[in-house]
Amino acid sequence: MSQQLLMPANNTLPKRFIGLDGLRGVLAICVVLVHATAQFNPQVLNTLHIEILGQAIVVFFVLSGVLIYWPFLNAILDDRPLPSLRKYARARFFRVYPAYVVAFLVANFALSAVFVTNAMKTVHADNDAGTGMITNPWSVLAHLTLVQNVVPRELQTGLSASWTLTSELTFYLLLPVFCVGAATLARRLKMNRVLAAALPGILLVAIGVASHIASVLWLRQSGISLLDSEWGATWQAVFTRSFFSWADNFGWGMLVGVAVSVWYRRGGFRFGRLPVRTLAWILVPVGLVASGISFLRFPTFIGVFFAIFSTGLVLLLMIPLKSGKTWGFARILDNRVLFWLGTISLSLYVWHFPVIIVLYRLGWIAGNDWSGWVWNTALVFAVAVAIASLSYRFVERPAIRSLRTTKKPAESDRPSISTASR
Repeated sequence: MSQQLLMPANNTLPKRFIGLDGLRGVLAICVVLVHATAQFNPQVLNTLHIEILGQAIVVFFVLSGVLIYWPFLNAILDDRPLPSLRKYARARFFRVYPAYVVAFLVANFALSAVFVTNAMKTVHADNDAGTGMITNPWSVLAHLTLVQNVVPRELQTGLSASWTLTSELTFYLLLPVFCVGAATLARRLKMNRVLAAALPGILLVAIGVASHIASVLWLRQSGISLLDSEWGATWQAVFTRSFFSWADNFGWGMLVGVAVSVWYRRGGFRFGRLPVRTLAWILVPVGLVASGISFLRFPTFIGVFFAIFSTGLVLLLMIPLKSGKTWGFARILDNRVLFWLGTISLSLYVWHFPVIIVLYRLGWIAGNDWSGWVWNTALVFAVAVAIASLSYRFVERPAIRSLRTTKKPAESDRPSISTASR
């Protein structure tokens, strides 16, 4: 495939895709809503089944697959050297660790508002059981390095939602290996560059689906409950919370990135006879219906099917209409409120559980009824967003700005989208 075919003259890649930041804001709202409702208003949770909104994590992972792979896949398609691994590692470190470490240190040592035992085993509505301060030096070190989620007794402790960050970091560590392999296939074996760029995503989808199947077989033989197999202090829960059980989410995102990049390079892209937007419109309802069935019949696989929905949604946001205009829903998502929530989503993610714990201790939480639910969720959102905004202003943003250099990009450098995963 010729270089001219991949990137014709006057064709450029967008610097920003409208709607993705707002989508992250919606996802952050979903995560906080699920946890606040589960903690304070289980009656509402059981009535509305708000727990389904926890699948927002799947969309987060799909977005990470797109954004983090983006500079690598474009280097592969352009037959350019891969981005500097040192700069990549530094960028990933400063994007995640400062906000997380500050949140953990303050929540643990200043507020004593982290889980000291497995959250799923100890937490109940209207109490702060199982929370306090982690004092064991080795446990503290494990949490600071985000490896606590690979040890059964430490799983779901500290900032309990941090298991997703461990999966993210695993993806960050493995991605360069996949990219070197794909680039080698394209250069030395003369493999079609689009296929070479797609192979890492295909491999991760296969790993994720296989891991889910393995989890089901493991569960049948273990004799433990589904809850223990997914969240308990067990080796199976460590596996189900690990990157490998969610690899398909990242893989679908990587495939979205390939499809979008090729679409812009060619001025269009089809899967067989289907335009990519038509395919996306098929994936959205298919993924939603399959997720609903899975929720009712075989919940272990819900993330697999929701990733299909997420793939379609992100494709629709990233690929313009035939007229060249941005999808209307993307413009709606791009409003100032959702954009800001997307900007602070990492800080909101790591801070919302300590906020939930402290608000309960202060006695500011209302009852387990509908009016109480409205008050409780509004209060948690207000306080968590305020703290997350401060965290972004004084922790995240300075860390991100420290990555900037004064060197101007070469004229031949391709425009690129932001690779912030949260």
